[in-house]
Amino acid sequence: MKKVCIFLFLAVSIFGFSKKTYDETKFRQELIDWASSKVGAAYSMENRWGENTYDCSSFISRGLRETGMISVSGKKSDYGTTARSLYNNSGQKIEKDDYGSLKPGDIVHFSPVISTTTGHVGIVIRNLGKGRVEVIDARGTIFGVVRRVTNLSKNKRYLGATSAAQILRNNGYTPVNQEGIINIPKKSYHLSPVQSAGIFTGGVIIFFIMVKIFKKRKRRKIKG
Repeated sequence: MKKVCIFLFLAVSIFGFSKKTYDETKFRQELIDWASSKVGAAYSMENRWGENTYDCSSFISRGLRETGMISVSGKKSDYGTTARSLYNNSGQKIEKDDYGSLKPGDIVHFSPVISTTTGHVGIVIRNLGKGRVEVIDARGTIFGVVRRVTNLSKNKRYLGATSAAQILRNNGYTPVNQEGIINIPKKSYHLSPVQSAGIFTGGVIIFFIMVKIFKKRKRRKIKG
């Protein structure tokens, strides 16, 4: 009986109280690498689960799933949730005025611009200091998924951030290697389909305007 009790105690100690560890630096790196690979993808609320189309919240959920997490909260029900729910359900936050604590792979949250939306979210790529951060986000129909610099200290809609370490804890992991070196992907320039169409249309319009000007000048020379 004594041996059985000892065995049960050891089993509970090993399986009941121990948590899986996860390399935090590796997780941050994988998340920003994934996000960087999606720059230039199209934005769509209607087709947010398309092969290469996202809205801001599905971009975060799908990125976390691709890097081995269940969701921002660790619950299956929060996979694919709204920007507001990503904020509400992600646990402890980095305070909105604690800009110095932001690291690559953290999730920044914003309140809605208009009442018909639930807010906005993005992934930090680089902390530039004094509230300025470089982020990747599914910004909107015109922009698509972009990599850009924003000043959080001047953005009244900024609510705070969920750290990559908190996301790991939400998913049942104990973060390790928290001070590892993260390689920031080089910035490459991509245009969303809407931007590409706009540039093409603008080029066509300019071409016809130039043709028209050329014809007018030619007529004047003939008359002269």
